Amino acid sequence: MLMLKNIFNGIKYGTSGNRLFIISEWIISALYDLSPLLFSIIWAYLIDIAIDGIQNNNLSIEIILLPFILYGLLEILKSIFSRVRDYLQNRIFDKLESKVHTEVIGKYSSLDVQSLEDPEVNRLFQVIRGPYEWRIRGLISTVGKLISAFILILMSSIILLNILPIIFLIIILSSIPSLIINMKFSSIGWGIWREDADKQRKFNLNREFLLNRDNLVEASVNNISPHLVSVIKEILHNYHEKRRPLLRNRALFMFFADLIRVTGSIISVYVLIQSALNETISIGELILGASIYLSFAASLSSFLYELTETYSAGLFMTDFLKFMNLRPKVKQGNVEIKKYDTPPYIKFEKVSFKYPNTDRMILKEISLDIDPGMKVALVGENGAGKTTLIKLLVKFYDLTSGRILIDGQDLSDIETESWEKNIGLLTQHFNTYQAFNLEENIRFGDIDKKYSNKEIINAAEKAKVTSFVEKYSNGFKQLLSAQFDDGVDPSWGQWQRIGIARTLFRDPPIIILDEPTSAIDAQAEYEIFQSINRQTKGKTVIYVSHRYSTVRNADKIFVLKDSHIEESGNHNELIELGGEYSKNFKLQASGYA
Repeated sequence: MLMLKNIFNGIKYGTSGNRLFIISEWIISALYDLSPLLFSIIWAYLIDIAIDGIQNNNLSIEIILLPFILYGLLEILKSIFSRVRDYLQNRIFDKLESKVHTEVIGKYSSLDVQSLEDPEVNRLFQVIRGPYEWRIRGLISTVGKLISAFILILMSSIILLNILPIIFLIIILSSIPSLIINMKFSSIGWGIWREDADKQRKFNLNREFLLNRDNLVEASVNNISPHLVSVIKEILHNYHEKRRPLLRNRALFMFFADLIRVTGSIISVYVLIQSALNETISIGELILGASIYLSFAASLSSFLYELTETYSAGLFMTDFLKFMNLRPKVKQGNVEIKKYDTPPYIKFEKVSFKYPNTDRMILKEISLDIDPGMKVALVGENGAGKTTLIKLLVKFYDLTSGRILIDGQDLSDIETESWEKNIGLLTQHFNTYQAFNLEENIRFGDIDKKYSNKEIINAAEKAKVTSFVEKYSNGFKQLLSAQFDDGVDPSWGQWQRIGIARTLFRDPPIIILDEPTSAIDAQAEYEIFQSINRQTKGKTVIYVSHRYSTVRNADKIFVLKDSHIEESGNHNELIELGGEYSKNFKLQASGYA
């Protein structure tokens, strides 16, 4: 029952928004596929009246003209149906391609970070990502073929039962083994595909890596590309080796099923000829019966094949619909807030956190306060929990324990989308929109915002983007990829400045910068952050950085170590304290001496 439900839901999904085209194509295809059957009836009628006319010596052109006229009309209709069907099929496939691609990509991109980092979610996505488009297109096409085959079987059955019922029974019995074998091996084949989800993920990651030109410089120098190609080859080889016994056994079993079907065909032809010799049926009925038998056998074979394809599609749709019904794992909240005119008061109360499916506590009872408009820095060695703390503030994960309060409101109760409007986040792994120009890259900070060129330039000036945009022949309309005519490839440091400009253009009350300037030299970073401090007066700014010279002007610095806050205070207070911050600041300072 679950399989039938998933098949039905798959058909419902595939036909939604495209139902008129699809139903029209199914009807026209069914009429087109009926034409051979109608031809057989016409020719059988023609033969019988011709034989009768010859025997009674009354054969005339008028008697045999009607079948030829009907034949001509059928050929014209068949041509019309063929052209209309091709047009409808192409329109259907275009619409399905647009629908499925955008909805699958939209669903994946709408999931929260916790879902995207969940191994089970990734396994499910890897299972469906390869075949999702052609599987759904195939399901819709298969249903149409099933309808056509069913109508042909019904019509053929009526004729065969009228001519010789035993023929009908022989065909049915000789076709059943093929159905059972196809369904059995389709289930096994899909099981092998699902089992290899982790290897598929590795295959896709390596393939996408090798198809990204930016990765090939280092890969070429280190001669790593041949190794990665060999990894891809091995994954494919192992998958194909798993399938080999399945394909061999399927071919063997289907051979025996074909033997049964062929035996049924021989017996049916023998029975038809014997009946004609015994004058139980006429010569026209013999020819019609033989023709209908072939049509019926082909239709039944097609019907059974499409039935197994539908079954296979049902296995796929089980996983596909499960993926499409995924919901964010993080509590979304139901308290809607507006964009703050002034930043809210942020309070962490004994916040502890460990990542899902792990045991190690990344943060242990973190308590801190961030006043509105405060410039805050988070420092500490790698793995201390700085970025994790940011992820919790942005609602990428639910807390393990404790609370984060926003103006006294529990963050978990605040609607995620309305909270995100108050945050500008730029991490060290920020996006580079290489298919777009510089202005668009900055504007993507708030795509819905009505803006002026002055705002774009203002954000660019604050992030020191204007220091290199003047060299662009197309200015802010410059395409940022050398893969386009007249395009350029910004350096990574320039990309980081563009990313900062995008965040500043967003103009949120809370700005979070998680080491976005790691590729910029210390002096340039210092100047950028000084500019940000001046230009973001009244906003809350949270920095994460390893460079202590950058954060020294923060109103408050929190030093994280071993999953907890080791020290807090401003620069002078921490230097006077002589602890972890003071030691590391002096160590870095000595490196620039």
